Amino acid sequence: MNTDTTNQEDEVSHQYDYVIIGVGPSACGLLHGLLSREQQVNNSSKRQTRRRTICVIEAGSQQTSTTYAKYWPMTALHTNSNNNNNYISTPQSALTNRILDIPIGKGLGGGSNINACLLSFPNFINDFIKWPTKYQDGILIKSACDHLVGVMRSNVVTYRRVCQKFMNVVGDVGSSTNMQQEESVRLATTNDGKRINYFDSLVRPMIDQQQTKDILTIRTNTIAERLLWDENNNKEKQITGVLCKDQLSNQKYIISANKEVILCAGAINSPVLLMRSGIGDESQLRKLDIHINTNKSYHYLPGVGKKLKDHLVIPRAFLTTSQVDCCQSLNGVQTIFNDTKNDDAQYVLMDGCVLQHAGPLMISSVFRRDYQHTTNKNIITHIKQYTFHIIYTLILTILQWAVKYIKPITHFMSYHTSTLLITILHPKSHGTVTLTSSNQIRIDPGYLTDEGDLDSIVHAWNQSTRVKDTVMNKCWEILPGPLYKVYSSLSLWRWRESKVDDEVIITYAKQFIQPYFHYIGTCSMISHANQSNSNEEEAVVDENFKVIGIQGLRICDASVFVDCISAPTALTCASLGYILSDILIKEGGEGR
Repeated sequence: MNTDTTNQEDEVSHQYDYVIIGVGPSACGLLHGLLSREQQVNNSSKRQTRRRTICVIEAGSQQTSTTYAKYWPMTALHTNSNNNNNYISTPQSALTNRILDIPIGKGLGGGSNINACLLSFPNFINDFIKWPTKYQDGILIKSACDHLVGVMRSNVVTYRRVCQKFMNVVGDVGSSTNMQQEESVRLATTNDGKRINYFDSLVRPMIDQQQTKDILTIRTNTIAERLLWDENNNKEKQITGVLCKDQLSNQKYIISANKEVILCAGAINSPVLLMRSGIGDESQLRKLDIHINTNKSYHYLPGVGKKLKDHLVIPRAFLTTSQVDCCQSLNGVQTIFNDTKNDDAQYVLMDGCVLQHAGPLMISSVFRRDYQHTTNKNIITHIKQYTFHIIYTLILTILQWAVKYIKPITHFMSYHTSTLLITILHPKSHGTVTLTSSNQIRIDPGYLTDEGDLDSIVHAWNQSTRVKDTVMNKCWEILPGPLYKVYSSLSLWRWRESKVDDEVIITYAKQFIQPYFHYIGTCSMISHANQSNSNEEEAVVDENFKVIGIQGLRICDASVFVDCISAPTALTCASLGYILSDILIKEGGEGR
């Protein structure tokens, strides 16, 4: 493997068959598929065939995380130059103008550098009903998931059971009605408790086992600034390469793709790169004077950056009896409960690592609000802005300092607390990713903008109470807890209304709801209902991941999801990459 990150003037060295942008789970699945099939072809062929060359462009460094997986909340929510690149959301009007962190994993492994290291399977029967016909029954994606999980477990992912005693502290799992328990240890991508990301699980073993120097080049610390268009071809729009910038030398150069450019940059960065290249809503791009070529041409795809969705997380925190004699889990996740009658929500039971690492940010985020962008600016909005900023900064600083340096508090948070995360899997609300200038990104997840999500929250909360009453019957709830319920009820002044409890739940959710960082949909694949119509307004790619109306360009990451799935997205992304590798091989590499 060539990991050249310098600016080379030799033009030949910048030409490859495939140029892949990003090294997240989807790119890892794609690389694994291409390299394994390349090896199979060469082993079965009697004559030496020309090997396909691949260049991978990654903005992060070569360093991968070797921390313990249970520190993932801290890794994701605290800015880390090696593994994370934090964006900030716009003020969320439905969440009392709160602003939220939007962490994007970077480096070799992408998002798998900052997640909980779960190999979570989607619901193969129901999650892909809206997808094109070839994915609807889930069989193709399930086959890819099974293969990749088998590869990971045969390579470096180990099986180490460590959390048998935790559940005995908080109650009897078997008594939970209509809930199916999923063991988190079985799902953890770890080696002796250390994080193993998707690159180390799927790609690095293949690099170590075979000669890939003449096949694979990985350019880290390299930013893909925009896609390049063949200006000599007047009949069709065709992407021929990428304009890159080396972050170490600040020099720019072109990497040409003989066959295709494949975006695997994720649901935030993939649409941003398209828009910076003149692909998207033409009226918006003209205002920014962004275009593909010297002729100031655009490619009209108004769905780029639309339909942004994310799972929602509502925390319930509890005090427990001492867990000192009990082993904490590999990644903080003790068990996952799935409702056997309805897959709209999951209930994730976690040990003290969540409150220890994410608690200060989660609690202080209630006061992280932005009133400067409201339409009615006056002295009151300015007072609100500075007041909330001071409160947020003060609370965050005190809590982080206390948890880190006061040992009794650290011990208490680690071994006497537990968190039940209510996860809304299929929200109706959606948002957008847009550009306000060529360098400024505006991310509006649109949390709870659809009132239908409020009904889902109330229903899921009631279900979580059943889990609490059966599984956590030895615990005392501290968040929201009885004091918050009294405060909310008094502030609502609705003692006589039958839905006062629902109002309390909704008020709490708006103040404490957290993103799950499973962003999808911003370059959506054409849906099943409209797959015969390639001009569907919100579709960006077809069933083979080709960008509609453009040759030589595909997108394969969470941005192509038609809708949310019933699980974290990493494994499904990797499976889509593996499926794309099969498509490319069957097409004989002739992507155009």
